[in-house]
Amino acid sequence: MAVAPLPHDVRPETPNPRPPRSRITRRQALAAAVATGVGVGAVRLLGGALVNLGRAKSSGSGADWTSPLGSESARVMQLLRRTTFGYTPGQLEAALSDGFNRTVDRLVNTPHADPPTLAAASTPGGRFPVAQLQQWWVDHMVATPTPFAERMTLFWHGHFTSDYRKAADNTFMYWQNLTWRRMGMTDLRSMLMHVTADPAMLRYLDLATSKGSSPNENYSRELMELFTMGPGNYSEDDVRQGALALTGWQLPRPDSTAPGAGTGRALPVYASQKAGVFNALVAKMAEKLGFSAVYLSGGALSAGNGVPDIGLLSLPEFTQEAQRIASATTLPLLCDADTGFGEALNVERTVYLFEQAGAAGIHLEDQHMPKRCGHLSGKSLVPAEAMAAKIRAAVAARRDPNFVIIARTDARGVSGFDDAVQRAKAYL
Repeated sequence: MAVAPLPHDVRPETPNPRPPRSRITRRQALAAAVATGVGVGAVRLLGGALVNLGRAKSSGSGADWTSPLGSESARVMQLLRRTTFGYTPGQLEAALSDGFNRTVDRLVNTPHADPPTLAAASTPGGRFPVAQLQQWWVDHMVATPTPFAERMTLFWHGHFTSDYRKAADNTFMYWQNLTWRRMGMTDLRSMLMHVTADPAMLRYLDLATSKGSSPNENYSRELMELFTMGPGNYSEDDVRQGALALTGWQLPRPDSTAPGAGTGRALPVYASQKAGVFNALVAKMAEKLGFSAVYLSGGALSAGNGVPDIGLLSLPEFTQEAQRIASATTLPLLCDADTGFGEALNVERTVYLFEQAGAAGIHLEDQHMPKRCGHLSGKSLVPAEAMAAKIRAAVAARRDPNFVIIARTDARGVSGFDDAVQRAKAYL
């Protein structure tokens, strides 16, 4: 809002000293939103507290100035306009009955209401129209019983922006919306931890492809310039060091894959939000963020060691990392065990060492050694009978009956879908 300067004849001769700045509570910040009704500039010129706006007077010799927010009912109505998406006559009546202060308390202290599950989020690859996601959110904005929490979701959506076109997976954008809502009434530090691990953000600002050998500075720069400190409060070296420290993040592994409509390709399918983990620090972050389990990805571990995921790391390197992660978190840890690092006899030792490391389970895949990342071409498969023998050896070798053995096949991209189904049946 633009405010014209005061005429010279009403300017104060000696400006009052600025009072010391103090921290304000969320409740005070919310009450401050009411100032928009008369303009923040007017508040500064009048020098009055927000709660006294209704009694403010002009400094000239004319008639007293009457604030449009001079009455309790006017302040309540402005509060609802600024902190909700509109109100019904019944909602206004209830707020007027509660009064301004109690309405502020109710808006701030009421936990957010979760929206209904978006069924389209299970679409392979998140390939559903973004308009469905938009309509789902608008419907919840209209119907939510916690409108202030939803306004905060919208605020964070604008602050931590992501482009759905670059994220290229609307399931990730759906997860991001859920995260902003879940964290919207917390603190910035906690929020930033979720922002960093958010899959849509990992893609949008290229953190998922940032490697130690070639750090991508996009996320580090946005983190400092737009998300937190602002221009002029950090150096280029800060950006470079931040980018280096943040290398190694990976997108979460899907629960399964399914053919994408009109693509002919197998696309990822997720049953719920997940976090990829490649070291103990990230495992602790995942636990703090509220995840119920963590996963040691072979691809992420390889990237963290500066090598491609083509079977270059050995069993001890996997189990040592597993031990560090299991020691740092109380969450169950599922580990990528590649091909089991050998034949059936080697698989028995693999299971033993992962159990000793504190893992809750492993998954084995049916490629020849040295294996290749499942997303790469050039893979070759062992006979189904040989893989089934490995699975039997793994089950027999475990000491804890609750230690999970997962069989994985890469046949879909090698010998076709039908063979993948037959192999999966044989491994049960």
